[in-house]
Amino acid sequence: MNVLLLPVMKKIVGLALSVKQINRLWWMLALCLMATVVTSSALQSGDYTYEINSADTNTVTITGYTGAGGAVVVPSIIADKTVTDIGRNAFRHIFSITDITIPDSVIAIGSYAFFYCTNLTTITVDVFNASYSSVDGVLFNNNQTTLIAYPTGKSGDYTIPSSVTSIEGSAFYACISLNSISIPDSVMSIGRSAFRMCDGLSNVTIPDSVNIIEVGAFESCDGLTNVVIGSAVTSMSGAFGHCDSLMAITVDAANTAYCDIAGVLFSEDQTSLIQYPGGKSGSYITPGSVTTIGTGAFSCCAYLTSVTVPSSVITIGGWAFHACYDLTEVTITDGVAVIGDWAFYGCVSLTSVMIPESVTNIGDRVFSYCTSLTSITVDASNPAYSSMDGVMFNKDQTMLVQYPGGKLGGYSVPNGVVSVGSAAFLACSNVESVTIPDSVTHINESAFADCINLLGLYFQGNAPSIDSPQTYLYPARYIAYYLAVSTGWSTTFGVRPTVLWNPVIQTDDGSFGPRPSGFGFNIAESESGLVVVEACTNLTGGTWMPVETNTMARSSVYFSDPDYTNHAGRYYRLSMP
Repeated sequence: MNVLLLPVMKKIVGLALSVKQINRLWWMLALCLMATVVTSSALQSGDYTYEINSADTNTVTITGYTGAGGAVVVPSIIADKTVTDIGRNAFRHIFSITDITIPDSVIAIGSYAFFYCTNLTTITVDVFNASYSSVDGVLFNNNQTTLIAYPTGKSGDYTIPSSVTSIEGSAFYACISLNSISIPDSVMSIGRSAFRMCDGLSNVTIPDSVNIIEVGAFESCDGLTNVVIGSAVTSMSGAFGHCDSLMAITVDAANTAYCDIAGVLFSEDQTSLIQYPGGKSGSYITPGSVTTIGTGAFSCCAYLTSVTVPSSVITIGGWAFHACYDLTEVTITDGVAVIGDWAFYGCVSLTSVMIPESVTNIGDRVFSYCTSLTSITVDASNPAYSSMDGVMFNKDQTMLVQYPGGKLGGYSVPNGVVSVGSAAFLACSNVESVTIPDSVTHINESAFADCINLLGLYFQGNAPSIDSPQTYLYPARYIAYYLAVSTGWSTTFGVRPTVLWNPVIQTDDGSFGPRPSGFGFNIAESESGLVVVEACTNLTGGTWMPVETNTMARSSVYFSDPDYTNHAGRYYRLSMP
């Protein structure tokens, strides 16, 4: 007799980190990795790695620094060759450097050359250098029209010289000790990520001379509370995202491209909502003039609790409500046609969502990592999508699109489903088992990724094809169970082990427990054959007696014991004769 033994495993509780904290951790890891990269062709001379320039073999590019730090004087000659270039990332992330002097021979400095040198307070350029200059320890081009790099460790207030017309991308990136910035009316452009992660800034005024503010220019400035935008800005996208304390964005009334309503940034005609301040709390009703909620418009607005999207809105952009941690209620009114990629990703307090009839395009990972979401309901008249038991499918229910991240216990995919969509169960940390019918022939990329408490995938049919077998499920604890009559199985499924499927008592599908007809439970689908339910009253010395023999035909059966009330206690097990 074969007796089924069911191991009990404790549920994993995930580490509570915000998406923003995770992003910063990944960014720091990337910095560490980039800082250690040395190209295979790099040579070493003293404290420097370098490469000989192919265009002029009498010149070199410094690619890295291995010295003790402190006050570093870059040499003009290495290995009898002239130093003309400081390469990309050459001194990046070297904490020990406090001062750096650039010789007159240098004619090109690569991007991020001095990036995140957190103790660097002064950059000095030789006065005879024809390409670069420095003023008060800050790096400029020679005629001081472009501000290139502000030392990461330099603290206090700073006034940009009136000669400057452009602030280069990443010029002040992660200068967390910068307390205030004064931008003169000579500046016309602010580069990508120019002031990103300048957490010490609290107020910023963009003068009327500025035309362009590039992507991420002030992103993740956690201390920023107020921004004033001048009249001349005509190009701006994602400039103030992830600013956790930002309460208001005010636009000059003479600006012809943008405006604000109660501190929220819109296009001038108020048809596009561009940026909701990250520090604003409570509920928000989107104005009826809006047709587009822009990419990342509410991203990381951690204190937003509810939002109403009116019928005028056609498109909810990608990342629009990403990581709105306190968002518990979203009203999507009929009229919305498109919900972009990652639109509600990481909304950990969202409990339910109603998709109206008008929505015909839902992007990738829209509701992933919504760990409290228990129900997605689609209007029955929707032509593209449908729902069953709170789970979202395409219209004809041949693809499972999204399983709610907060839904508890086990789940059986309905018969007729052909594929499990990309990231369909991503981060569904409460799902413990999934039964997959023989109609499923394909499982898409990341379908079960980060399901940290998933113990078993139970396949009723042949082995389906999968995308990205090394990455589609992580971290992985599950076992793939298959039937003896099925084909295509090996010792692993993706990267996880496979086991021949034996019958299982279902304790988490709602069937387990007393009913008027008796104590009962479902026996999970198994291969064809007989399964005997046995019972005893004493685990230490009792005799196991057969109660009922069930015929399994690749389907679940319900067992009920009407005599359970005649015993003070009773234990059950399954066996296969």
